[in-house]
Amino acid sequence: MAKIETTTKAFKEGVALRGADAEIQWESTGHLSVQLFDASGQVALAGRHVRVDIPKEGLVELDADGDGKVSHPDVPFQDYELDLGDGLKVYVPAVATPDEVHERHVVGITYVKLALQLRDPDGFPLGGGEVSIRGPGGALDARVAADGKVELREPVLAGDHELTWRSGAREATGKVTLADGRPGLTIATLQEAAS
Repeated sequence: MAKIETTTKAFKEGVALRGADAEIQWESTGHLSVQLFDASGQVALAGRHVRVDIPKEGLVELDADGDGKVSHPDVPFQDYELDLGDGLKVYVPAVATPDEVHERHVVGITYVKLALQLRDPDGFPLGGGEVSIRGPGGALDARVAADGKVELREPVLAGDHELTWRSGAREATGKVTLADGRPGLTIATLQEAAS
């Protein structure tokens, strides 16, 4: 008797049987299907790089799509550890269909909506011009309103940020810590460079 061991993926591709008494055994496979969000669950982790160890495939590297979704077909039914780098990991089981998507909030990644006002050490607004914001998520530039307010459409990673404001020949620098759960306006005091 011929014995064939296969997986659902290989079985779909076709298995040749030889002999009338052939026996087929296969391992049913599912899908890795998860949508990643920051710790608050408000921001999808679009483009996030993920590594996962899949039996018979080894270490597989995947990238989340624009909605934070990560998927991989034909994996054995078991729980998987997704490594997001920087010691961040989430766990997700395989699912029967790719339409079933598990949602995971990644503790350690928090985005905040930036509502910031730039002021000098005397409390006066540093208005107009632009501000460069450098922090855990990289760097970005934004316009500054006349009243010193900066509002970004997209959230930024929580943490320590360095600020450089420029308007004409004036320049000021400073730091601000943006934390989760801090609604409203954050005041950033910047020190102007001596002219």
